[in-house]
Amino acid sequence: MKSGADGNSGQIVPITSLGISRTYREALDLAVRAKWLLIHQRARAGDERVADARSPEELGDRVAVQTTYAAETMRMSSRIMHVVAWTMNRKALEAGEIDEAEANTPERRLGGQAVCLGGPVGAIELLPAPIQELWEESERLYRRAVRLERMIEASHDEGAQARCAPHPLERLASHFGLAGNDDAPREREQACARDDEEGDEPFT
Repeated sequence: MKSGADGNSGQIVPITSLGISRTYREALDLAVRAKWLLIHQRARAGDERVADARSPEELGDRVAVQTTYAAETMRMSSRIMHVVAWTMNRKALEAGEIDEAEANTPERRLGGQAVCLGGPVGAIELLPAPIQELWEESERLYRRAVRLERMIEASHDEGAQARCAPHPLERLASHFGLAGNDDAPREREQACARDDEEGDEPFT
């Protein structure tokens, strides 16, 4: 896994760690901005109530706007909260507050992908421009978290393959028909089998 330098300490840290920290900060910032924007928008919502529509066409337009607004602001909030929760779990892992096994349980993984990556129920253009902007930001943030989680999974798979591969000396001894440590391959196979069993647990 690639690494980068921490500007504060000069310490080399994995790119995924830097990405998680950045994503965590941006998710918190987005949560605060979304909160105040939605409060402001709700205060203005009374100006265009469905009950005040003057014609069936206007009624249909207002229903479409309010339906899209309700569904897509919920989707936006879900994206932000799922990313906050996931990055907090990854930071807890880095701090030693939880172990790798607990961090990879289904309830601690990035959840809500069916909703967070689902298509909008109506045209996003119906939403107020500031809401559209936050909606798009939340989608980019969530997709970045998905990529980070996949990078972490890929690094685990690479590590497992490396652990399960025969040692070069074992391959050399086998090639020349030399006696080696008969227990080493067996122990490695048993460890790899345990890794496979743990990896078979379904994630949501």
